[in-house]
Amino acid sequence: MILSAKHGLLLPSQEIAPYDVKLNHISANERADLTKRVRRQAAKLASNVRFSSICGSEYDSLLRDAGVNFQPVEEFALPIGKKLKALTRATDPNKSESDLDALYAVVRRLIEKCGVRPLRESMQETMPSAGLYLFFDENERRLKGNSALRIVRVGTHGVASGSKASLRNRMRTHFGTSAGEGNHRSSIFRLHVGSSIMASKLHPIISSWGQSTTPDKSDESAEKTLEQEVSKYLGRLLVAFVAVPGESEKSNDRAYLEQGLIALLSNSHKPLDPPSYRWLGLTSSKREIRKSGIWNVNHTAQNYEPTFMEILDYYVSLTSGVKPQPSKQLAPADWAKRVRQDARQLSLL
Repeated sequence: MILSAKHGLLLPSQEIAPYDVKLNHISANERADLTKRVRRQAAKLASNVRFSSICGSEYDSLLRDAGVNFQPVEEFALPIGKKLKALTRATDPNKSESDLDALYAVVRRLIEKCGVRPLRESMQETMPSAGLYLFFDENERRLKGNSALRIVRVGTHGVASGSKASLRNRMRTHFGTSAGEGNHRSSIFRLHVGSSIMASKLHPIISSWGQSTTPDKSDESAEKTLEQEVSKYLGRLLVAFVAVPGESEKSNDRAYLEQGLIALLSNSHKPLDPPSYRWLGLTSSKREIRKSGIWNVNHTAQNYEPTFMEILDYYVSLTSGVKPQPSKQLAPADWAKRVRQDARQLSLL
């Protein structure tokens, strides 16, 4: 959030009229009014919001006067020029902003041509037999131009040799049935969402959730209720599909694109489009989900190859009926080997 000398606490996506007010130029009465406003604004936020301040000492003083409990971030207690450079390094270590913008331009073209609809409705529609899926949350917007929906999960299927799973089978596993039934033991997405619902105190804790053992009768009944809540949440999420045909194997184009997308969106756990403070995933027990801002764990700390964007662009054109199915895999033949080498280097570091 932004601490404004005129408006108090602001979300980065809020649009305001231009103004020129400095905290050290306002009167004592104006400062008192601003302090009261910040206190009221902070009180309206969810109880589990934790504040870290990268403000200067004057603004930190205002936060203290407003009763906001925060942790100063010492490495940003710098002159404004050095602070901006430090922020740039911290939020975009891979200089991926232009790549992210390019990704959303491709996604926008996909949505304009093929549409995006709630998962519940998508289960009644045709979808590619093989491909990627992109989930969006209507309450989650991009930081840069908040009219664009933010991708909150990326997934695929058929990346194990010999797998017979289709894209529809994978979506059915995530969604469950039209009656609201589902099985979180068959869908890691359902498992994470259900765990976050419990952590958000929107449902009582169920000790058997996520356990491989068969629950007793009381837990079985409680699990059924939570599965229904998970289905409601997932059913409201919007989904778009990218057709990516090909054999089932670990290094196919679907796996290449999935890993590249997750790595770019998470940006080594420093997403350029961070989640809003209301996003359910912030209560996840998985650090990767909380830090990346997407409902993914694997590949969130991974690097990506910018060339994956060209391949994604091709398959979006294929999905739109503009380009033909390629005769062979488009991803570099040795990409999976390079990913493993990168992982070993990171572990050594």
